[in-house]
Amino acid sequence: TAIVPDLGPDTTLCQSSPTLINAVGSGFSSYSWSNFATTSQIFAPATGLYWVSTIDSNGCISGDSINITLHTPPFISLGADTTLCDFDSLIITAASSLTNFQWQDGSSLSTYTTTIPGIFWVSVNDGICSSSDTIQVLNDTILGFNIGNDTTICEGELLTVLFTDTNYSIL
Repeated sequence: TAIVPDLGPDTTLCQSSPTLINAVGSGFSSYSWSNFATTSQIFAPATGLYWVSTIDSNGCISGDSINITLHTPPFISLGADTTLCDFDSLIITAASSLTNFQWQDGSSLSTYTTTIPGIFWVSVNDGICSSSDTIQVLNDTILGFNIGNDTTICEGELLTVLFTDTNYSIL
């Protein structure tokens, strides 16, 4: 009786994962794959039909095949890193056509609102593949400066205010 290799059922796998096909079984003296490999396992780099022919220790020939479909991971984008001013809030939108979101805090809406700086991430899953994206939100402190006491001037008079910080411009 021939020993028959088992490649498993036809399957759909995530394209971003290495796809290793293994001829399950023991007692094979040689392997011949559809891609001309002669090892007990191969990588499937593309969608397609893969098959193996084996010879067991009794000289019997048998084989199996598997249809592999590689699925493209979902696209997700939180946009570029950004800056948040004090006392402001930022709504981060997960740009994706999917509806299954998982944020770093466990929430599952398509948007996340923050009032603090930090690193925020979201993951999406389409049932086969997962993708994620991260955004860094930095803090931009509102400048405080003093231009002196309140002053009353009459029409036609000028008031000179001295501002010496060269890191900022006054508009």
